[in-house]
Amino acid sequence: MVERVSQSDDPHWARISRFHIMLLKSCFVIELFRKYAMEELRDPHDHIFNIPGKLHEVRCDLISTSGESLPFFVLVEFFNATKIQDDPRDNLIDLPLHFFEDLVGHPLKPSPNNPIQIPEIRHLVDLLHKALSVPVAAEASITMETDIELYSINHATELQKAGVKFKKMEGNNLEIKFQNGVMEIPPIKVAKNTRLFLLQRLMEYEQHSFLDPAPRNVNDYVKFIQCLINSPKDVALLRHGGIIENWLSNDKLIFDELMELSIESKASLNFTYSGIFKKVNEHCQRHRNVWMANLWRNYLNSPWSWIGFLVAVVSLLLALTQTVFSILTYHPS
Repeated sequence: MVERVSQSDDPHWARISRFHIMLLKSCFVIELFRKYAMEELRDPHDHIFNIPGKLHEVRCDLISTSGESLPFFVLVEFFNATKIQDDPRDNLIDLPLHFFEDLVGHPLKPSPNNPIQIPEIRHLVDLLHKALSVPVAAEASITMETDIELYSINHATELQKAGVKFKKMEGNNLEIKFQNGVMEIPPIKVAKNTRLFLLQRLMEYEQHSFLDPAPRNVNDYVKFIQCLINSPKDVALLRHGGIIENWLSNDKLIFDELMELSIESKASLNFTYSGIFKKVNEHCQRHRNVWMANLWRNYLNSPWSWIGFLVAVVSLLLALTQTVFSILTYHPS
């Protein structure tokens, strides 16, 4: 008696079924990206765009682990077959980046200095990683094994005491700059269902796909933020500088969210920001910077302080002038 093999138990049928699912998902994703960027293509009753929170669920699903099972070259084929001619918005790099902007909190565009090549994209998670990552600077070639100090800096409030100023950088990736005592950091929008979820997902992707000595830029970025923040006071300082956008209305909640994220980070040996750490530590070791920072913070932090300072300087100059004239009078020659 020949036993019947059900379709669900047939490996060949299972492969065909997965292929069909991949094709349907590819069609859905391309159509979704276009409708998000081009409102005129939407159906007035489209439940994805009309139900609150539905778009976020779709975004999370597309960058989940299962989202990596959708190869980007399949999206490319469907996109090219249905491309809208003469419409600059219909671009397979800009469409998905625009769709995921809500997870980042600001416009997401590929860096001109780090162009994204479509044949090199593996899947949507890889595209987001390429858009947010920064090239490793030449000065970041020192590894943790050679100098542990290049993996540690003071917290934000302590750096402020040493004269470091924090400034929001107008950018859309993970680039951080430090020059002339000013640290520029791209803004971090901390709210429910925003960038922290994306950072966590990209950290996991790096940890499973990037082996040392290849840099893990997102993990290194989270390590950098971890070094800056040691208490809600550090969060408040960065928030006042426009670097942290607080949508949770509580610095303690932000601190807890960031610390929970940093526990999962695993910095790479070729730490992306070691060059900046070195510059910051050298800046803090200069006593003149600390003295000037204390002067500005304690004595010149208000208009009345400036007036008092100017009065003291004028009084000192008058006293010095009087002393000089007294000496000249006593010794005419």
